[in-house]
Amino acid sequence: MFRNFLYEEKRGLFAFLATALVVLAATRLYMPRAEFLYTAVILAAGFCLFGILRYLDYSGRREALAEILGAPPEKTAAKDVEKKIRALEAEREAVQEADEARARHTREYMTVWSHQLKSPLFALRLLIPDEDAEPEEMLAEVFRMENYVDSLLGYYRLESDSTDYVFRTESVAELVAESVRKYRAAAAAAGSEIVLNAGDLRIVTDRKWFCFMFEQVLSNAIKYAARGAIRIGCDGGVLTVADEGIGIAPEDLPRLFERGFTGKNGRIQDRSTGLGLYLVHRVAKELNILVSVRSEAGAGTAVDFDLSAVTEGEAGSI
Repeated sequence: MFRNFLYEEKRGLFAFLATALVVLAATRLYMPRAEFLYTAVILAAGFCLFGILRYLDYSGRREALAEILGAPPEKTAAKDVEKKIRALEAEREAVQEADEARARHTREYMTVWSHQLKSPLFALRLLIPDEDAEPEEMLAEVFRMENYVDSLLGYYRLESDSTDYVFRTESVAELVAESVRKYRAAAAAAGSEIVLNAGDLRIVTDRKWFCFMFEQVLSNAIKYAARGAIRIGCDGGVLTVADEGIGIAPEDLPRLFERGFTGKNGRIQDRSTGLGLYLVHRVAKELNILVSVRSEAGAGTAVDFDLSAVTEGEAGSI
């Protein structure tokens, strides 16, 4: 470390030494020899004291920096410190950018979500004074609001740093049936029929998040089914939700899981936040499930959940 000290502190030491030599030269010219020697001794002692103090200060700084860098003091150098400072600064900027992006996305989602929530509220306002309004109609609007609220809560949980996943062995048939019961009335109101054949597959998953993911897809199928059948089946470890609806334009397929992407159908019908499939993809990734979409414009859409990695007996560490 002493060699590093001499290298990094050479400017200060050289400046002191140069000043001392100038003083000695002046003393030699204008003072008697005895006073010159006395001055030389004083300057030498001062130089040594200066060097010792600078070395102690240097050693303290090296030890402090060594703790930050996680390396022995003798192996730390100015370039290491600069590199560490740049790395910390880059990390701080990355965190700041991520926070700003998260806040921006949240604001955008809240704007769209607020707009969508107004639709069922407005419908309820019209139905309540209407004596001929059917209770089912009002319940359907309440159900829509509940779905929007669930989506909002799911979005916030996924964007937070904490998770509440609880993995257990679950029956796919039971999970799917639970969601279908919840959405069957909405499907009937939309003129669609849900045909269920989920088999008896058992998987290791989080019940709440699996249902949330599945219901996002089921809700989309009901929304775009165009009064056709919605078929849910499980074959070879792949759970499929297929509708006979309007389908998806080919150019939209590669971007379906992007945050905020609504696609041609969403823009035409103004019924999409662009976050449903994004949330599905996020949750599926956390649950170790592969999700993919097959579709043809005008011929329906099929969403496949590959459960092979979480099938009981095959599931590894999640």
